Amino acid sequence: MELKRGYQGEILRLNLDAQKFEIENLDPETAENFVGGAGLGIKYLYDEVDPKVDPLGEENKLIFSPGPLTGTSSPSASRMSVTGKSPLTSCVGMSTVGGDFPAEVKFAGFDAIIVEGCLDDPGYIHIDEGEVEFKDADDLWGASTFDSQEFIKRDFGDNVEIACIGPAGENLSKMGCIICGRRAAGRKGLGAVMGSKNLKAIAVEGDEEVEIYDEDEFREATGELLKAMKDSEVLYPTFSPHGTSMVVEVADELGILPAENWRSTGEFPSEGLYSGSQKDYRIRMEACYNCPVACSQVRLVEEGPYQGELSEGPEFETTYSLGTGVGVDYYPAIIAGDRMCDFYGLDTISTGVTIGFAMELFERGIIAEEDTDGLELNFGNHQAVLELIQKIAFRDGFGDLLAEGSREVAKRIGEDSLRYAMQVKGLELPGYDVRGAKAHGLNYATSYTGADHNRGYAFQEIFGIPVPEEVDRMETEGKGELTKWNQDIRTVTCDCSPLCVFILDTSIPGRADEIMSSLVNSATGLDHTPESFFKIGERINNLARAFNVQVGYTREDDTLPQRILEEGIEKGGSKGQSISKEELEEMKDEYYEERGWNEKGIPTQEKLKELELDYVIDDLQ
Repeated sequence: MELKRGYQGEILRLNLDAQKFEIENLDPETAENFVGGAGLGIKYLYDEVDPKVDPLGEENKLIFSPGPLTGTSSPSASRMSVTGKSPLTSCVGMSTVGGDFPAEVKFAGFDAIIVEGCLDDPGYIHIDEGEVEFKDADDLWGASTFDSQEFIKRDFGDNVEIACIGPAGENLSKMGCIICGRRAAGRKGLGAVMGSKNLKAIAVEGDEEVEIYDEDEFREATGELLKAMKDSEVLYPTFSPHGTSMVVEVADELGILPAENWRSTGEFPSEGLYSGSQKDYRIRMEACYNCPVACSQVRLVEEGPYQGELSEGPEFETTYSLGTGVGVDYYPAIIAGDRMCDFYGLDTISTGVTIGFAMELFERGIIAEEDTDGLELNFGNHQAVLELIQKIAFRDGFGDLLAEGSREVAKRIGEDSLRYAMQVKGLELPGYDVRGAKAHGLNYATSYTGADHNRGYAFQEIFGIPVPEEVDRMETEGKGELTKWNQDIRTVTCDCSPLCVFILDTSIPGRADEIMSSLVNSATGLDHTPESFFKIGERINNLARAFNVQVGYTREDDTLPQRILEEGIEKGGSKGQSISKEELEEMKDEYYEERGWNEKGIPTQEKLKELELDYVIDDLQ
């Protein structure tokens, strides 16, 4: 077969060692079987990176990959995956990001950019369609993400779009992220991978259009998606004016909004952080490329000790991680913390959750002021939170330890501190207490990236959406099958095509495979049925699992923090709920069976053959 449209048909490979580049053709079979985005990223990672490599060594790679719908008139599709081996988890590290940068990669003529090797000295790369320049970044090294972008735009103009790291990535903080414009490829520490390569930024520009295979069919499919978005009872009336901050009250009312390192779920007074209160700080709304929703909320603190702090956010997850999770209910401090994380290039979730973990250790007397550089790490001390953000970014004092992430901190401190580390496979937990949402918890335990709400979000439990069927969030039976479905549908429709996850949840939860396969087919000339399209999500999740198995992860690592397995929620809408170890093991058994894996959680030969992953079989023997 040949690639007809939708794809640009070329991959840009950047060899940092030699400061050279190659442009190679995108293999049509790879496009058909993996679509784009996370599919391409995980395929290249599996094929080209040894699972045993040091994530911060030069043999690791970074793959920036938009999808076939990126840069087209399909709404809410300016998404991109960044994939590499995570220094925080050693698993597959895959993070998604929106904004304008993903579309610009397509306009520059590429379906993916593969970064390999390491620069001898700090540098950045400028890409203008087929022209690539390796530029010196000595003057940029140490600059914030925002300043770095301004400096580069000074040289190349406002049309250039930039992905860059800040001091956190440069200092190899394992929660360092990659900032694209004002959006973040936030999780799994991929900013540290970029920093380990001495690569400050990638600046991209181009004006190559993305051609469509069948304009009439594509227009019809796009219209169908836009109609579903318009008909949604949530998307424009609630989600657009509030963004993800609308989830704060949803989670709080369900009794699953974690607080004070998850010890006070259902008890913390969160009403002051509800979206109605957050709206008071909003000065404007912004949108990703070609998105009619404009859910991003730009907020400004106009008075008080944090006067003048401005952030594109905070999103729900940051309101949790730098708010309720650390016992802070003062919203201006959360805005300031969000701004500081973006400024330095830090993942807000891992940063806040790790600080919350340190606060509990402090209050329990496991660590003291002599360990924390004199900081009193009591829950609610927002000044200490902001100081620790800066220390983590620069690996200064106590921040040098925290920059390793909560799992490693617990290993080094000892004294049973691991029971208070809210992480799975090294990745800190997002803002849903899964004791009151069991499929969500099984996803945290089994996702190929570690605890990750975006890989298999159980919207059935959080929002009561009866797709593919109505579920009881408190029950464990049937959650293995549901979790597999959530992971696979989200992978192919959102992470690969791509589509903003919020459109799937609010507008097309029951028709995602149908609508998105129609869009991809008409854009590219591929011929997927909804069933074969859905199968791609399963293929990608199995390939990622095979990588992690070779890293050394086993069934025992598909688990949850001790607090979740041993303690119940004491108050609120999920009072009395917990997930026992026995319940988790039963859910895992069902999940593995649905996946076609053996009892150890390893994909079977039969399943790999069914998914046309025969070449993986020998690797898993």
